[in-house]
Amino acid sequence: MKKLLTLACAAIATTAFAAAPIMLPKDGYTGIMPKEFGYQGASTLQVFPSRYDEMEMAGEVIIYNEDLNQIATISLDAKEEVTLKGWSQRREGRYNPETNEYEYVWGEIQNTSYTEYVNNYVEIYFYVNGLDGDNCVASQTAFNSDSKFEYLKPKWAISYFTSEDEYEKRGGEQVITTGFKVINEDGQNLYDIDIPAEYITFDEVNIITLGNKKHLVVDCRLRNDEHEYVTLIYALG
Repeated sequence: MKKLLTLACAAIATTAFAAAPIMLPKDGYTGIMPKEFGYQGASTLQVFPSRYDEMEMAGEVIIYNEDLNQIATISLDAKEEVTLKGWSQRREGRYNPETNEYEYVWGEIQNTSYTEYVNNYVEIYFYVNGLDGDNCVASQTAFNSDSKFEYLKPKWAISYFTSEDEYEKRGGEQVITTGFKVINEDGQNLYDIDIPAEYITFDEVNIITLGNKKHLVVDCRLRNDEHEYVTLIYALG
């Protein structure tokens, strides 16, 4: 057996590849969509931009079939630019000459503003009957049964928050994700997936299979309590 294995390895090493390699973008991410979420049971390789880049760039998702032929391109909208306002107030030590001691008091309120770019897609993590899958952007059969690819785009709103600890008070506007839009590869909004109004969610989800059933798993937290989390499961199809 060992000798046969050695001969097989030697044969592979001296065999030239017939096809040229595909060139993937250096700054892109790659993921494999499992065949359970592909049309007629076909898996795909997907190349997509980072959603953490704070740039107003559109980007695209490039999709290859099992033969590494490019079969689809999804054009992503440019990230929406939002200007948010906030404030902060810090506790300061001030010397009191009458008591010869430092006293800690709240200082002046400082107003701020900053720019945030809203993500233009939701990252999907696939799990097939409990086995870890890969992270991708699009699916063919999770959200409907046709051959086109669909992806999720965040639905967002501006909410107000406050927080306080021993040394600082803060408050202001923040972008929150309130649900998702199901968008197909042609840019059509097929339908929306909303979460209960008292919760907010994040820009990544899980799609799982239980037997032959597909489910969308969404982690959420209460709007007014950053320590209270729940998981919502939606049946798909």
